[in-house]
Amino acid sequence: MKTIFGRRALLAGVSAAVLLTGMATRANAQDVAGEALPGGQDAAEAAPQDIVVTGSRISRPDYSSASPIVSVRGDALAKTGGSTLDSVLGQLPQFTPSRGATSGGATQGGAGQGQVTANIRGLGPQRTLVLLDGRRLAPSNPDGTIDLSTVPETLIGSIEVITGGASATYGSDAVSGVLNFKLRRDLEGLQLDAKTGITEMGDAGTRDITASWGAKFAEDRGRVLFSLGFHDRDLVRAVSRDFFRQSNGNFIPPTTYYANDAGNPYNLAALAGRFASYGTPLANPAQIGTVSGLLGLNEDGSLYSIFNLGLLGSSYGFANYRGAITPDTAFDRSGLLNVNYSQSRTLQSELKRYNAFGRVEYDLSSNITAYAQILYAENNVRSGLDPVFTGQTFGVFVPFATAAEKARVQAAAPDLYALMITRPNPDQAFSIYKGFTDQTIGRREGRTDYVVRQFLAGLQGKIPGTDMTWEFYGSSSKTRATDQVEGASLSAIQSLLANPAQCSGYNIFSGSTQPQDCLDFIRRTATNHTSIKQDIVEGTVQGGLFELPAGTLRFALGGDYRRNSYDYRPDALFQRSQTTSPQGPRNPPTSDFVGNLGSPPASGSTDVTEIYGELLVPLLKDTPFIEELNLGLGARYSKYDTVGSVWTYKADLDWRIGAGFRLRGGYNRAVRAPSVGELFKAESGGFTGIGDPRNGQGDPCSLSGRYRTGADATRVRALCIATGMPLAAVDTYNYNYPVAVSRSLPNPDLKEETADTFSVGAVWASRASSPLLSRLSLSVDYYSIRIKDAVGTVPGNISLAKCFNAGGDNPNFEASNFYCQLILRDPGTGVPVQISIPTLNLATYKTSGVDVQLDWGVDLDAIGLGANAGSVRVNAVVNYLDSFKIQSLPGAATLDYAGTIGDAQIDPFGISKPEWKGTLTVQYANGPFDLSVRWRYIDGMRDASRLTGSTAPGVKAVDYTDLNIGWKIGDDYRLSLGVDNLFDRGIPTWTGFGTTDPVTYDVLGRRFYASVRANF
Repeated sequence: MKTIFGRRALLAGVSAAVLLTGMATRANAQDVAGEALPGGQDAAEAAPQDIVVTGSRISRPDYSSASPIVSVRGDALAKTGGSTLDSVLGQLPQFTPSRGATSGGATQGGAGQGQVTANIRGLGPQRTLVLLDGRRLAPSNPDGTIDLSTVPETLIGSIEVITGGASATYGSDAVSGVLNFKLRRDLEGLQLDAKTGITEMGDAGTRDITASWGAKFAEDRGRVLFSLGFHDRDLVRAVSRDFFRQSNGNFIPPTTYYANDAGNPYNLAALAGRFASYGTPLANPAQIGTVSGLLGLNEDGSLYSIFNLGLLGSSYGFANYRGAITPDTAFDRSGLLNVNYSQSRTLQSELKRYNAFGRVEYDLSSNITAYAQILYAENNVRSGLDPVFTGQTFGVFVPFATAAEKARVQAAAPDLYALMITRPNPDQAFSIYKGFTDQTIGRREGRTDYVVRQFLAGLQGKIPGTDMTWEFYGSSSKTRATDQVEGASLSAIQSLLANPAQCSGYNIFSGSTQPQDCLDFIRRTATNHTSIKQDIVEGTVQGGLFELPAGTLRFALGGDYRRNSYDYRPDALFQRSQTTSPQGPRNPPTSDFVGNLGSPPASGSTDVTEIYGELLVPLLKDTPFIEELNLGLGARYSKYDTVGSVWTYKADLDWRIGAGFRLRGGYNRAVRAPSVGELFKAESGGFTGIGDPRNGQGDPCSLSGRYRTGADATRVRALCIATGMPLAAVDTYNYNYPVAVSRSLPNPDLKEETADTFSVGAVWASRASSPLLSRLSLSVDYYSIRIKDAVGTVPGNISLAKCFNAGGDNPNFEASNFYCQLILRDPGTGVPVQISIPTLNLATYKTSGVDVQLDWGVDLDAIGLGANAGSVRVNAVVNYLDSFKIQSLPGAATLDYAGTIGDAQIDPFGISKPEWKGTLTVQYANGPFDLSVRWRYIDGMRDASRLTGSTAPGVKAVDYTDLNIGWKIGDDYRLSLGVDNLFDRGIPTWTGFGTTDPVTYDVLGRRFYASVRANF
């Protein structure tokens, strides 16, 4: 358990180590050519020239930054089996893995599939600003996030990551940090890169080929850089792995099921008689025959019970289940029937990606250069979709009024028919809930095609007689996404039930494969269109103003205009409609497309005009204990058409003490205005995880959960009734599903969120003359980020828990509580038919921690191991997450999620927040040969729901080892071979059998890859 003492001891120990190390002998510092370098320096960029460091607009003749910066060498991209940047960045401790190659999931209205996003500090990809050579890239999603796969990877010279607020420098979105890809400038001639990878299982294959070309023309006045790439990735279904073949769909029956109607119930004696005839009598038929008791249908037409065995005892449970007990449908440890829906789930989506990048520069004079740049990326993604269980979405209503209709039901489901005719109104249609699978509606697949285009052009130059430079450019981009989903039409299914002669016989009661002509009759393809546009105009000037005793006072001044727009046009099948029954509307609006809850068209735009400025003030130089002391100041004024005027500002200090020892720190006020997606995105339905009631999660009104048996059981019961639970159901109600229907809502009245970022750290670069110490460097940085009025959502599991006073958020158990108002229940059954997930300005997000980075290198011949012995390089990066606190609403309880897994309040993909995370890379090089071994560590974590009282288990610590071998053949060729997850570490189980966090853990297993680079 974390304690205040433990945290202080850690910080004190790290600080002491830095101070002691800083007492080494003074000598000339040397750069360490590590995989990642402290202070933001890449060895390839250490030439003595004015450069721009990420986090500032001011050019300076050194690489110092007062903000903590990690720099990754471009060649690190070739030393991993992954073919996307998430495989490199996700291994840096400052990043929380987010959407990537194995994030899975299907989209329903908007780009998303196949994308790769960056999430610094776990505060969400929308708070990480992504730049290419210091300029904004085209947004790939309505929330403004950037797909990293649009970046031309083979042209990347280095990647700089500033982990802290930088809105004063770059504007909105730079809240948790900035990710800046810096392109190469040294390519001349043709370069071919090819890479392929495959897992030990012989699947998940990837193939990459890129051609890059650089040249000069017009007597070196012009320069051109071009790249064209293709990436191909195979689809992998989850059932290809033993881990996912375990039962992982808790509480979902394999076929059809029926909920008794409180207004027209069947006869319980008839129910008891049916099960007695099976030889499996029910001890208490009333428990099964309530509005919330469920009956399943076996393939032979007989009935079986669906009820919670674990809490109510062995007299209740799955009586008369006649299905095959296989890994795909198995009873779990509590006796509950599970189903494996990994048959359709995608572990890695199929992807084809085309990239093109071109840049041309031309010196109009010795002081003015014109340039133009174009970026194009196209993704084609295909993935399987999970089976659709409509029990919590909409019912299928079976007509039962005519003799023919009754005869059809009697033939297909005789025992269910026998119950239906015992109802007070036997002619009334009844509702069934269908688990639609590939057999009953055909294979459900999703396809996303999206194209990103960005054109950028500008002028840059020098002001004669000064060291000042200027730049003016404009950028225009458009992202166009087309989502196609294959599935079935609900109205077509209802039409078949009303008129079966339209095909050769569709049996709604069966889970077996249906006739092809019936599948053809109900099959549909829905197509949705999304477009996102961004236009930017920006101008800057920077340089030295005048000399001060300690150096040159430098400045940067600029202004920009930025406009973002969004437009969404869903398929007519997705348009919202109201599902009705003979008794009238039963559920919230849905759509005619099975498995989709519908959404309307939507559009909107935002624009902002800004001015900004920076100063670099040299305060002292070459005094006792002060080699240099520099103060950095910055401010930005922004006027939005949505939130009005806002200010951001920063102040940082860089103190070079001596002996290679340096202190740095700063404060940043950052701002993020709400994106067009958060303001205007269409309402969309989906499913929200609410957890397993056996672990203290799930619907608090369910008898199978802890809320109904705890100290507040009486108050919980009363609140269930007050929030829509029918009195007839409250004492027999069981909701055994880990998901519920949700509806995400935009909010055009959002205001900006503000963040206060504080960092303080120490950097030491050895000046020792000893070969063992001369290339040693260490950095330690403490960071704290506090976001107020954070724009975000409250997931359904949080709303359910807080409504019923988990964490003390509803101490009086009032139905008027904010969280309770988000929950809509069916008036007949009490089932949660919709949990609203509005977009709000929440209270506070706060995170803090410590980054430690160590670099060391040595030439082995310098320490007496013989000539041509080669060299060794070591790089270690560690993050300690001290706190990750979330307060959803003002006055609500603040919960600390550090060291937990499962919290999806900020990022539905980035749910892991380990206390400790680190990487250690050791590389040996000798002439043309190099060998590197990388060790990655992820700490164990508690389940996040334990903070609200559940008993859900967490996950243990996991580590991975990767190996890369490279050969350089002459000056023009390089070959690399490698293995990721060398020891094939198993997949940690989280939330039950066959489930895990696929973006944090390696779900594909040991992977081999090879790459080659050729220069001509």
